[in-house]
Amino acid sequence: MHLQSRDGGVEPTPERHHEHDEEANDGMEDLSILLELLGIYATRLFPIWPIVDVADLSNTLLLDPLNTKARHLAEAVALATVAQLKLSPSMWKGNVEQVEHDALRETDTGDLVDSLRVSFFLHIYHENQTAGGIKSLLYLREAITKAQLLRVDREATYSSLDGSDQQLLRRLIWLLFVTERGVAMLHKLPVVLRPNTLFPWATDHSRDEVLPSFLKLVHLFYVFDQSGIFELLRNSDTDVSSMEALARGCLELLQRKLVDSDRSGDGDGGSSDVQKADIFVTRQWMRAVLWRAAKRFGVVVDGIDPVGVAGEFLALVSRLPTTALESQGPTLEFKTYEIATAVVDAVTDRRSLVSTSRPSDVLHGLYSILSSSRGGNKTLLALLNSKLAMASPDLRLLLRPSPAALSAPFLPEQVQWDTSISTSFLDMIGQEEVDQHLADLSWPPLDLGNLLRTPSPPSPMTQMLLEPHHQDQYHHQHQQSSIPG
Repeated sequence: MHLQSRDGGVEPTPERHHEHDEEANDGMEDLSILLELLGIYATRLFPIWPIVDVADLSNTLLLDPLNTKARHLAEAVALATVAQLKLSPSMWKGNVEQVEHDALRETDTGDLVDSLRVSFFLHIYHENQTAGGIKSLLYLREAITKAQLLRVDREATYSSLDGSDQQLLRRLIWLLFVTERGVAMLHKLPVVLRPNTLFPWATDHSRDEVLPSFLKLVHLFYVFDQSGIFELLRNSDTDVSSMEALARGCLELLQRKLVDSDRSGDGDGGSSDVQKADIFVTRQWMRAVLWRAAKRFGVVVDGIDPVGVAGEFLALVSRLPTTALESQGPTLEFKTYEIATAVVDAVTDRRSLVSTSRPSDVLHGLYSILSSSRGGNKTLLALLNSKLAMASPDLRLLLRPSPAALSAPFLPEQVQWDTSISTSFLDMIGQEEVDQHLADLSWPPLDLGNLLRTPSPPSPMTQMLLEPHHQDQYHHQHQQSSIPG
């Protein structure tokens, strides 16, 4: 029903006025929650993903709540934040399908840099839903392809950009570098991004305090990449004995670089707890991966003992708040599992055990992390149970912690030993459930044997996208686009 106005127009009824007011109130409430989530990202996740200026983005939304470009980026950041930190879904009902739909539209018509960032945050969101799943990996590759189309992986691109634009894009490309290398190792994928750009450097920006620790993490992955270990593992054939000399040089170089990284990283006083967790966890995980690679090629790398690596890992974790560990998302769980796998392998090959720590003590600590991190990871627990069952005929002796371990400050106060575990981990979970979790795991954790396969050749569509003349054409079309700070 409508009311006729004096000038012949149609006046809205009181009911329509009420509906309009409700929509406006809902919109302001939604914006308020969105701004709150941006604040959580700034505090807890910006140190590891330093690619969105929250103050600038929030001001834009406050001045113009209908700014679709800013709103789209903010919603992608919020989706990733809620997923990474496992925040209550009732806090904000984000619409991932709508964000994905908007992402497709803006790729064609919008700013490709914002589109790149949205793709990255959608990767984070989906990686938290299904680690190593198709959508997660496709959005990561999509972000990398957009970076390549913009040529931000080439140093020559930066000469025409001002300082703030340069710093944003340098952070972006090296964050993609770190993310792709980590995903490649966790989910057995080849790498495609090989930037030749300079690292970002400190400016007078108010949030540049996160940069030194961000660069330490970049350096860890850069050292791992430059050692040649990816190529060594992917291009070797089944006759690993013929690769021993090459493997020895590569792995010993990598071990020296990790030791140097330890020495340079001792003074992490300027790092936030989130960054300390990221660096410490990654460094110990890399040691475990290095040990397993060396074992495969029959190389003995001095200074790496999986049980000792795991003990140091637990000691480092115990000094960090739970919130800093939760900020690592699912990668903490996968890296913990890989360290535990190295410990089990070392127990199987007792010649590798040089630590004075009991394997059962550190295994209980690692198991406790997998049981408690962000609610626990049942799939990885089932995998660890299965591996333990195959590795040791007497799990009762292997998995009973010592009395000292039960009181050791290995873990944060919120996570304590489960003293009810007196036999084996398999007693806690039925074999049928183990088999089901194994079947549900879409992309198993790192298996060095799988890294020996040769990557499939690119599809015709991929070749077309990455041919130089197609890149030039696309770059020419977008070179006039503005790049936000």
